[in-house]
Amino acid sequence: MAKAAKAKTKQFAATTRMITPHGGRIVKPAHQLLLQQQVKKKPAGGAAKGRAGAGRRLWRALRRAVLSVAHEGAPRRRPPRHHGPGRRALPQPEGGTSWGGGSSRSRAAEAEDEKAQELRRHKSAIEEAFAELVCPITFSLPFDPVIAKDGKVYERSAIEEWLKQQGKSPLTNLPMGKKLLPAMHVKNMIRVMVASGTLTGDKADEWELRRKEEEQAAPEKVAAEKVAAEKAAAEKAAAKKAAALRKAARRGDVHQLRNLLKAGAAVDAASDKGWTALMNAAQNGHEPCLLVLLEAKADPNMAKSNGSTALMLAARNGHEPCLLVLLEAGAAVNAQNNAGVTALMLAAQNGHEQVAHVLLKAGAAVDETEEDGWTALMFAAQKGQEQVALVLLEAKADPNKALPDGWTALMAAAQNGHEQVALVLLKAGAAVDKTEENGWTALMFAAQSGHEQVALVLLESGAAVNAQDNAGWTALMFAAQSGHEQVAHVFLKAGAAVDETEEDGWTALMFAAHDGHERCALALLEAKADPNKAQPDGVTALMLAAHHGHEPCLLVLLEAGAVVSAQSNTGVTALMLAANNGHKQVALILSGASY
Repeated sequence: MAKAAKAKTKQFAATTRMITPHGGRIVKPAHQLLLQQQVKKKPAGGAAKGRAGAGRRLWRALRRAVLSVAHEGAPRRRPPRHHGPGRRALPQPEGGTSWGGGSSRSRAAEAEDEKAQELRRHKSAIEEAFAELVCPITFSLPFDPVIAKDGKVYERSAIEEWLKQQGKSPLTNLPMGKKLLPAMHVKNMIRVMVASGTLTGDKADEWELRRKEEEQAAPEKVAAEKVAAEKAAAEKAAAKKAAALRKAARRGDVHQLRNLLKAGAAVDAASDKGWTALMNAAQNGHEPCLLVLLEAKADPNMAKSNGSTALMLAARNGHEPCLLVLLEAGAAVNAQNNAGVTALMLAAQNGHEQVAHVLLKAGAAVDETEEDGWTALMFAAQKGQEQVALVLLEAKADPNKALPDGWTALMAAAQNGHEQVALVLLKAGAAVDKTEENGWTALMFAAQSGHEQVALVLLESGAAVNAQDNAGWTALMFAAQSGHEQVAHVFLKAGAAVDETEEDGWTALMFAAHDGHERCALALLEAKADPNKAQPDGVTALMLAAHHGHEPCLLVLLEAGAVVSAQSNTGVTALMLAANNGHKQVALILSGASY
């Protein structure tokens, strides 16, 4: 009996040494050490109620499993019998029989039963712990365990993919949040239980194989992480130097620029939006910085995210010396940005005639178009850049080149009121009556925008004052509708047909009355416009003024002899229109005028 107990004690001690960290000196029994390291680590606070409850269930199951392992094979002591005060235990007769005549098998049988019960309890505890540890998705022991909102332990990758697709708990089928808590204590429990033989079978073997593979790959992983960290640090240092280089170029600090280049700053390193040090220097006109950067082999044709190059930036801001340096270094003079705009177009748009001259001398295509069909001359005409227009026309720019819809540089000048540019274009041969897709001429654009001086320049160059667009509108109608009485005077003086009608029968006077432009109406009536001319449906200028409540126009028309009682084809009068639309004062004026 003593020998058996001693053998079991040695076996228990061996188990203790196996799980003792680092093979060190044993200071506690095995089951106590195991419980201290794993089982007594309850789930962290702050989790949801379901998660905490599941954590407690897992903790209790693992505690029972570990305790059953710890006590397995250990000698069990029977509690002493209590005989009461002053009583002695009766001596047992020899031969193993009791005084009551019972069998001698009782102790052995009880010990055997207790051992069987202990084994069953042990097996039950292990099965319960195993059920709590297995991932419900992969049905394997989790190698990277996490605890989800439902309180269950999962393999991280499996539950992340599940939540991405399903958004609910695999167990309850209820909506579940995506927050996951790392469960390293669970991984440590599995490791200890697999190593001690508590958990066995294919799943345990698979888990142990992954653990060994991870251990073998650990040195390589550490080395890779070190390389990656070193690379990241080097990239960060390089980015810092590059940012400093761009800043120095923007400020024009040549000394700092040289020092940074000497320290290894990448000369063509770009910002997130594609800006380089060369671009910063070109945009701000720092010629000495350009020379330093180009000497360090900066690429003069690098482009920003929008396709702009250093040459375009210099041209846009009129930095002629920088332009010359870049062209000498090989910058592409006809490069286009993402919208098809060239350096010449930017120079023309911003009025830098000297830059435009340099670019043209370097071979810039004078009639190149951007994505919408605009040329450098159109940009100059739109912005009123007379001197640039002259430079471009001297370089044989086509004054009649049009957009896909027929719009020309002369129309751009007329619409924006640049009479000097219009004059330059006309002298260069621009067609004065050229029309765009709707039949509009440059004179019509000038009329609509009220540019009297442009209208005079166009008329002096032979513009047709009575030309009509696709809908029959004339320049006089555009002026009347927009209320530009001075432009209307110019057209009337030039012989505009005052009672001309468009396709629906409207006259210039009707447009003026409809929109309440009494001055235009007065100018037209002074030019003998017919106040009683009607549309095909019988509507007159007086009815239009009454309908919209334009009292001043109404008075002008009445004074000119407009008939108050005139009716439309449906029998409606000006008075009815005023009354129906709530214009009481107009109605009173018309009522008084009818008697």
